[in-house]
Amino acid sequence: MDKRYFLRYRQSASAYAAPHRRIRPGWRDAFSGDAGLAAASENAGLQQSIFIKEKERFRKIDFQTILFVEALGSYCCVHLDGGHDMTLSFTLAEITPKLQSGAFLRVHRSYIVNIDRIDAFIGNTLCIGQHRIPVSKQHRSEVMRKFNILGSAR
Repeated sequence: MDKRYFLRYRQSASAYAAPHRRIRPGWRDAFSGDAGLAAASENAGLQQSIFIKEKERFRKIDFQTILFVEALGSYCCVHLDGGHDMTLSFTLAEITPKLQSGAFLRVHRSYIVNIDRIDAFIGNTLCIGQHRIPVSKQHRSEVMRKFNILGSAR
């Protein structure tokens, strides 16, 4: 086999690398649609879902089914209804712009929650189903502004 052909093949194959591999920094910006996240537009620009790449296909995830997103270093875990989790090779900062700004709220440096899925809060902890999510001091005032609080019940 000709050495030049092999080199050319290797260079072209690297452009289609799996999204979980770490690739040079500028690559993701140029091909953000192919990297694994794509927001779906419906109703005159109002985003209702996101497409997440799983192996060869893009899976449509409605924002309503996302409970919260948890940062795991340079990865994120998207927690969905029914106990399903999806681990993505994106940071929380890369995922945040793709989420619907009114429905999701940053509550900690490691967590973004779906406001509509919050069941209760106790002190500095949010309850979403069986999950307990901490609220940092930095984000507490913003989180409290989002709640419609009546007062104490007896």
